[in-house]
Amino acid sequence: MPIKKLLYGILAVSVLFSLFAALQRHKIEIKNKTVEIVLDYHDFLQFCQKNGFPVDSTLERFKKHGISSIALQEMTPGELYHEGKIVRVRGADLKLYKIKLKGEITYPSTLLLVKSKKIKTWLLKAFSVLLKKGQFKALPEGFLIHQRWSDLAQMELGIAPWQAEKLAEDGFSIDPRISNPGNLNREKLNYLLGTIPLQDHPTVVFSGLRNEILGFDQYIPEVANFFKLHRIFYGYLEVYSPSNVQLGSIELAKLIPNQIVKVQTLMYPPLYRMNPQMAIDIFTLGIHERNVRIVYFHPFLNRFGRLSLMQTNFKFLDGLEKRLKRTGFSFGKAEPFPLFHPSRIQIFISSLGVFACVFLLILIFVDLSVFWTAAGMTAAGILSFISSMVLRFQNPWCFGVAFLAGITFPTYSLLLFSTKKPVSYGKAVLYLVLASCVTVCGGFLVSSLLANNLTMLAVEMFRGVKGVLVFPILFAPWLAWVYRNVKERAKTIKELMTNLKKPFDNPVKFIHLAGLVLLGLAGLIMIIRSGNTTMAGLIPSFEKKLRILLELYLIARPRFKEFLIGHPFFILAACFGLDSEWGFFFFIFGCIGQGDILDSFAHLHTPLYYTLLRTFHGIWIGAVLGGILLFITRKILPESK
Repeated sequence: MPIKKLLYGILAVSVLFSLFAALQRHKIEIKNKTVEIVLDYHDFLQFCQKNGFPVDSTLERFKKHGISSIALQEMTPGELYHEGKIVRVRGADLKLYKIKLKGEITYPSTLLLVKSKKIKTWLLKAFSVLLKKGQFKALPEGFLIHQRWSDLAQMELGIAPWQAEKLAEDGFSIDPRISNPGNLNREKLNYLLGTIPLQDHPTVVFSGLRNEILGFDQYIPEVANFFKLHRIFYGYLEVYSPSNVQLGSIELAKLIPNQIVKVQTLMYPPLYRMNPQMAIDIFTLGIHERNVRIVYFHPFLNRFGRLSLMQTNFKFLDGLEKRLKRTGFSFGKAEPFPLFHPSRIQIFISSLGVFACVFLLILIFVDLSVFWTAAGMTAAGILSFISSMVLRFQNPWCFGVAFLAGITFPTYSLLLFSTKKPVSYGKAVLYLVLASCVTVCGGFLVSSLLANNLTMLAVEMFRGVKGVLVFPILFAPWLAWVYRNVKERAKTIKELMTNLKKPFDNPVKFIHLAGLVLLGLAGLIMIIRSGNTTMAGLIPSFEKKLRILLELYLIARPRFKEFLIGHPFFILAACFGLDSEWGFFFFIFGCIGQGDILDSFAHLHTPLYYTLLRTFHGIWIGAVLGGILLFITRKILPESK
């Protein structure tokens, strides 16, 4: 059929174009392989104080084990007091203190006596901006502040320059941690931004109990402009629930997409219950599969086994470096991805390829004339052209077409290579490989449409991921029944609807009902377990250990849904044939594999190399397990002999 050849031609061109885009993406990902280990300075000081370790020599030891940067929090009056840089006088002691304070003392008030002229000058500037007018008075000896010490002690004053200078002299990069104060105005904003040390392109990781970035919600463009001007990197925190995303972070990321570095941390109290190896496994997964480039390190406060406390921390740092070096990573200053997004021509050609596959799928069931097929593709081409010219790269059109590709390609590949009559094991493996190749083509088109700085760092997610996983599993068996049992293609829409209803006109057999029930339960578990918010209770300990082993020996762990369920059952279905009840039963579960392959590509935060490698591992392991399962099944089921 000439029109089919034209559709295959369009599809081939679009896939080749998407391969070029994939190569560009891979080059960017493969060059960005430097991981920065950042030590939380506040927790480090507490670690030293609690255990009697000298700060300078202990910091030097941590440096030798891979720590290259310090996460420096804002200075507070409480920290200045504990460091002995100020003296506080409060309550009734104010009246007894031999300093002439003009006027009545209002309570609550706190007198701060400052020893260093340099620190006093810095505090004067901070108090002038951060405190209300009349809330403090500068004195020759220090400051009288009309505030309780308990509140004043926690007031964040910006990054202390003497602290940053000392750490920089010791050879560390400084990654500032800035919070968003209440009643923020432009003067406060400019002051806090001005305290950021600008040497060595710092990465700012925003902090604070309010879970907001500095500038939220009125001044985010000003923060973005400051970051652009001084080439400051933005440390975007990896979170495990959308509700934990810092307020304003996505807006800032959109304004500076090529200055984002992904940050992952393990917090207390979960870190108390974690041994170094568990922490290494978690961080390695984030680095390999979620483009994490900053490991934010809180020191271990508990010793494990026979290791000392210091050895416990060094075991983690050395083990992480060793694990990462196996896959080509190194320790150093983390860099963001350069600006990357699909071009207009890329969106146009990729969209045409997706619609070509849609029409190829339709032509399996409907005898569309050349005129209507050509008219449909022309309309799709015009829409694709207008959308690519008018809209930016990150738009509903790209997401919509990518979702269409996600449900079309796995379904088409399953229908194209499902067999009515039984075939040999060798042919079944060949069909699995070919079907997977078709699905991978769809994955390349999804990547071509959606891969950019924001999706590659999971700042923005492809919201159709779960639909991509579920739709082929639900609809492919239904369409496969129609494809294999209806002799002629429909000539009208009415006839098509009749054909689609035919599976429901037949008596429901127990084996098919059981398969659908099992598939429904499996689908529910798959949805809950998919993504980054996996419910830990659904992952047994033996599976966690198996995951770690697979990652160690295969680098990219194949997905269980593919090599344990989808691919082996696809082979069983081909070897039994869809004409047999057992063959169709196996096919229902065989659909899981192709849907999951496309789902892997839809997780754009996973580097393309790992997605392809895990897909490859899933196919060959699934083929081997399928052969073993086929041997066992033929021994059990009489009709298969």
